[in-house]
Amino acid sequence: MVRSTMILTFGLLIWSCAPGSGDRPSALHPPEVTSAVTPPATAGTHIECENISRVLGLAVVKVDVTTVVPLFAKPDSSGQPVQVIRFYHDPATNSLSYRVEGKETDSRIRPKHSKVDYDIFELSVLNRRGEWLEVVVNEDTGRTLWLQENQTVKFKDWLTVMRGSFAVESKEPKVNLLRASPADDAKEVKLTGRGCFKVEQMRGNWIEVVQQDHCEKFEGKPAKGWLKWRDEAGCNLVSIYPFA
Repeated sequence: MVRSTMILTFGLLIWSCAPGSGDRPSALHPPEVTSAVTPPATAGTHIECENISRVLGLAVVKVDVTTVVPLFAKPDSSGQPVQVIRFYHDPATNSLSYRVEGKETDSRIRPKHSKVDYDIFELSVLNRRGEWLEVVVNEDTGRTLWLQENQTVKFKDWLTVMRGSFAVESKEPKVNLLRASPADDAKEVKLTGRGCFKVEQMRGNWIEVVQQDHCEKFEGKPAKGWLKWRDEAGCNLVSIYPFA
């Protein structure tokens, strides 16, 4: 009897130490469940965030050899400008260029867009006070100054900028899909060809767009729907092409 009991005890001990025996689920300690399904990616997952949550639009400068843009520390023109952007014809390159003048030692200007040979010079606008615009004069440092709207400088909000562009395109077309309505869970609108769009209207973080064939020819009827242009964190989700 004693021998039988010892054999049984020894057998139970071996079973309890067997590989995997302690991994069996129980009602008191159910195993941790890990889903094999990867959650759907959201717009902006695979791209570096260009945060435009504070940007109201762009200050668009009309560029020619007579353009002079004074920049002030505050929205008041009674004092001397901190810096002045002066455009001129550069004989060395036979093209339009600009230089920065003023009392500040840091004369670096890095606008949002600068391609003066295409008449493009644009600054991000963070605030508006009447005819005054607070603009980012250096996109690397975030430094801001103030300028006045006039015949040379005009403010354009995001909808105006996108409507006036050559095309708008999703930065991540496989993630930021064209939708039937302005909602993340709305039905996907299928595209044939490249998602190159003309913007019609804006609703919050969404723009209503119509597919264009001037980026790439495609067969069939152009797709129409809603595209997310900015996510809830303020990250820009689209590329805006000002010209072809």
